[in-house]
Amino acid sequence: MTDWSTVGYALLPHPNQPLVLAQSGPTAIDLPNFAKNDRVWPWDTYLLKPILEEKVGSPINILRYIARHADQESRRMYSIHLVEPRNDALPSDATWQPVEAILEHTAMPAMLQEGLKQWQIEQKSGVIPERRAPWALPDWHAQVENWIADQVSSLGRGRVRDIQPVKSWSISCVLKVFTDDGLLYFKMARDLPLFANEGPVLTCLAGLYPGRVPLPIAFQPEQGWMLLDDFGTVPDDDFPLREQARLMQDFARLQIDSSQELGVLLAVGCKDRRLDALLSQIEPLLDDELILGSLTPEERDRLQQAAPRLRELLIELTSLSIPYALLHGDLHAGNVIPREGTFLYFDWTDAAVSHPLFDMIHIFREEEEAQKNTLQEAYLGAWEAHYSAADVRRAWELAGVLYGLYHAVSYQYIAHGIEELVLSELNFAYYFLRKLLAGLQQLDPG
Repeated sequence: MTDWSTVGYALLPHPNQPLVLAQSGPTAIDLPNFAKNDRVWPWDTYLLKPILEEKVGSPINILRYIARHADQESRRMYSIHLVEPRNDALPSDATWQPVEAILEHTAMPAMLQEGLKQWQIEQKSGVIPERRAPWALPDWHAQVENWIADQVSSLGRGRVRDIQPVKSWSISCVLKVFTDDGLLYFKMARDLPLFANEGPVLTCLAGLYPGRVPLPIAFQPEQGWMLLDDFGTVPDDDFPLREQARLMQDFARLQIDSSQELGVLLAVGCKDRRLDALLSQIEPLLDDELILGSLTPEERDRLQQAAPRLRELLIELTSLSIPYALLHGDLHAGNVIPREGTFLYFDWTDAAVSHPLFDMIHIFREEEEAQKNTLQEAYLGAWEAHYSAADVRRAWELAGVLYGLYHAVSYQYIAHGIEELVLSELNFAYYFLRKLLAGLQQLDPG
């Protein structure tokens, strides 16, 4: 519970007429809506679906939000969610109105009204933005549910009892699948240049590291669809420091092992993000107005001036004895489940081959010095058992700067792969560019 509240609207178009489902009151006509004394993010579809279904009065799929707004003064979040009837079931005794009637009477904020107008323009034109997520399109859910039902049946898992959303946002969609034989999860990630196709990648990694990576029970590589068994619940609280240190050691050993499997990892679809590639990405990153727009002119000047130094540091990093290895790309406690003696690592959308230390974003961003030192020593100790301590320490020093560059490039590619409406969800390259500048200042004082 927070001191924020949420007001959400359901936008259900009529299947055959230019009308939308309306909610009539004594003095107003509006979209069906709810108010909740808590902050509900627009991508938390597992929370939104039952609320919106109650307001709509029939089963629905949530496709996407068409507008959202956070009012800092009132500490209230607003959003409009485009929904479709599930199994063509429309609400009984429904009231349908033209969008113009809604706009004339609604009390929704101006930003949401503008979003509703833009949706209507798109509906009339029939032009869909090229970078829209597949799960935001009509009938996608029906196709996926049919595929899931076929897979469950062919695997001898009985029948599908229900499918519920978990999360749906700009880069991925996760569904919870209830079957006669237990719980499954469906996942699809966007087909973006630096995203791996998780089905084949996980199948390979699960073979290389049994018990440490979940094995898909089915996947459709052309579509990027994947089914996984339920592999447990992520702990609600942060891992105790002792467990976090053990996690760092365990993952370091996995990376060290993976350095002998680079050909296999690249062949199966882990992205090649070795330092030659990163060198070639510096100039496009620092010339990208979409990415640099959130930075100050002074920060932009400093980055331009730092470009030659970044190249020097990358070249030095390649000269050290630390080998390329497997990167998870988003390694944190929320993507790990403790197992007896080890850990299960999931969510490998960012799987890549690059400098292994770039993966330690969790440590580099740790603000509590004693905790940071404990995690750092646990991780580096595993590397020092195999490689020169001097090389390991210098690589750590350099990676503490250059990880900001690596992850800024990741977010640059994401930002250019999603539609403008949802850009604010993940346009975070500026954050890592600021970390890069701070790291350079620390490495080269003055």
